[in-house]
Amino acid sequence: MDMNYLAIVVAAVAAFLLGWAWHSPLLFMKPWMRLMKFNSMDDAMHGATVSPMQGMAIGAVVMLVVSYVMAYFISLFGVGTWQAALQLAVWAWLGFMVPIMLNQVLWEKKSWALFGFNAAYQLVSLVLVAVILGAWPWH
Repeated sequence: MDMNYLAIVVAAVAAFLLGWAWHSPLLFMKPWMRLMKFNSMDDAMHGATVSPMQGMAIGAVVMLVVSYVMAYFISLFGVGTWQAALQLAVWAWLGFMVPIMLNQVLWEKKSWALFGFNAAYQLVSLVLVAVILGAWPWH
């Protein structure tokens, strides 16, 4: 496998920063809190299983894994352009992430609106990772 580890790290950092911005006051914190039925950030942190710093650290590792796996798929399928990488990301999102995320609505009693919010974030995040990896020179 032809893997560019610098590209993987850059894609992971970009996706991590996107997640921070997406759920912050810069972008969509208020709609997210409303959809989650939180009145304040204290509500959001109440009952959390990890501290905010632990959550951020785990999130960074998760984005490294996502970026590595996307790079693996890009290499495995011989994806050579950012456009093809974007297509790969959309198909991976549609075929894997969306069906798995539907459990939030079907079994966890989350709203369709929250599903849409989270699915949109996952799509944008995965596309960002794929486009960075697909545009990066691998040799």
